[in-house]
Order: sequence, then C-alpha cells, then structure tokens
Amino acid sequence: MDFSLNDHQKLIRDTVRQFMETEVRPFVKEWEKQEKFPAEAIHKLGQMGCCGMLVPEEWGGPGLDTASYVLMMEEVARVYTAISTALGVTNSAVQAPLLLFGNEAQKKNTCGAWPRAKRWARFA
Repeated sequence: MDFSLNDHQKLIRDTVRQFMETEVRPFVKEWEKQEKFPAEAIHKLGQMGCCGMLVPEEWGGPGLDTASYVLMMEEVARVYTAISTALGVTNSAVQAPLLLFGNEAQKKNTCGAWPRAKRWARFA
C-alpha cells in the first residue's frame, strides 16, 4: 500500500501550514492572555476550505478524502489546538453524523453553508 501524499494533499498541507505560521502563531499568546476566541482565524480557514472538507459535492462541499482532512487538522493543531478543536467539532462531531444519518431536508438546510464558513457547529 502506497502512503505517499498526492500533489493536492501536499498543497493542502503546505497552504494550511503557511497560514497557521503567518496568520495564527504570532497571535496565540495574545489570544490566550485575553481569553479571546479566534473567530476571525477560523473564518479565514473556512474560506480556505477547512470547514466542510468532507462534505460531498452534491451538498455543496469539495468532497475531499479523509487523508486531506487529517493533514489539515494536523497543521492546525500543531500551532493552536483551540482552532483544531473548533474545526473538529464542525467537521467530525457534527457534519459526519449528519451526512451519514441526516434526512435530505437536514442536509439541504445545513451542509452547503459549512464549506463556505457561513455556519460552524458548536457544543457546550
């Protein structure tokens, strides 16, 4: 079995890595000190396609593979786990069960908004 990354996976990894290093890392200590939720950074990551990566094309998503999603999450978590947790809730804890078990109306109402970062999942 070949575990090499394809060009698209490398592009995702490298793009997210660069964003996290330039747009997030310089502010992590300040956000933590101020107890600030990094909503703007999460929104930008969503605009880059990091929310809803696994949403199929038929529901408005890119329909990417799990390896691409994991690469993105690794790069985010490497710099700031608060953001990876927020993305994980949206992508894994909420989207995956909805895509597997939701009815057509639920999918139509919610799935298309995630890839465009217009909606995030949350839990308390």
